[in-house]
Amino acid sequence: AAEDSRGGVLEASGTVEIKFREPALRTAMHRLDSTLIKLDAAVKEETTADKQQEIKDQIKTRERKLMPVYKQIAVEFASLHDTPGRMKAKGAISEIIEWET
Repeated sequence: AAEDSRGGVLEASGTVEIKFREPALRTAMHRLDSTLIKLDAAVKEETTADKQQEIKDQIKTRERKLMPVYKQIAVEFASLHDTPGRMKAKGAISEIIEWET
């Protein structure tokens, strides 16, 4: 395969729509974002329903703010798995060739 070729049937954005849906991205956010981790802990510690709802609203706002960034990251991640180097490592191609015109 040429150095700049792609082997996927789907574009990276199509792969993301199938593999990395919003619930999976939210799970990643709650695992990686320090603000969401703190808010998750705060909602568990809080005993009053009003305060819990206020924290849950903050969580939803933070998720909405981060979603475009996490979608972009997911598209880049999917794109990186479709490179000749990765395809060779997985045995999908035998070698990478330099394409001359």
